[in-house]
Amino acid sequence: MFYFANIFFNKTGLSDIGANKLNIQVFPNSAKTQCKVLFTCETYSDIIISLVDISGKIVCITERQKFQSGKHSVDINLEGIPDGVYIIKVLNNEQSFHQKLVISKR
Repeated sequence: MFYFANIFFNKTGLSDIGANKLNIQVFPNSAKTQCKVLFTCETYSDIIISLVDISGKIVCITERQKFQSGKHSVDINLEGIPDGVYIIKVLNNEQSFHQKLVISKR
């Protein structure tokens, strides 16, 4: 028997979960010393890109940049960052989008 108190369920569709409105692409993946983050802005946007390790620690972060609507790319320098699995996090006007990145310098 289960008892739930003060729990509310909202309708959520699969299209709501993991929607990548910026159409983020990261390549090469796996990367050695540099990667390129491609994304598309639907409107004029402030963008911050960060690299986060699996413990949630921010390894590197870009300054806030303003982008017009359209396709854009940002190069990320990976020198000095150890091999491992990371998350590229793109923050767009209070929304956050994620893409996995593997760094392997071998």
